[in-house]
Amino acid sequence: MSPHAPSTGTIDQRYIIEAKLGQGASGVVYRVQDTKLKKRVALKLLRRDLGRSDGTQRFEREFHSISRLKHPNILSVFELGGNYFTMEFFEGAPLNPQEKRDLHTNLRITIEICRALRYIHSQGIIHGDLKPAHVLMTANGGIRLIDFGLSEQFDPQQQLG
Repeated sequence: MSPHAPSTGTIDQRYIIEAKLGQGASGVVYRVQDTKLKKRVALKLLRRDLGRSDGTQRFEREFHSISRLKHPNILSVFELGGNYFTMEFFEGAPLNPQEKRDLHTNLRITIEICRALRYIHSQGIIHGDLKPAHVLMTANGGIRLIDFGLSEQFDPQQQLG
């Protein structure tokens, strides 16, 4: 998708675009209304200039990596389309490392991130790009890891390092 991604309209005659949520190296993420499921979801649309084999393979690998993960601190994905995938819409903002929090809150956030990472490692996946921008946090403190575009697979039966 070019930087001039659509800001209104529909995608695949099913998803009504409500707002652009963000843009990364491989795609643009929108908040959309799914007319089939009758609920709000997030939709990651592959950038048009990455629509060749390498970009498409990485995009599909991201979907397949996340689709098998079921954890309360990892964003759930729903469906893979030709050049997009849909996922849970999570009302949150990227973790702000500059925000002042008490020690208890910082420890809880760290523990939740570590639990999510322990789980994905047990499933043979390394996130590959963990940073504050890829940790969404709600106003009440819930978190979700997002953006597995640089994830790598490994055999969890073999030790890392």
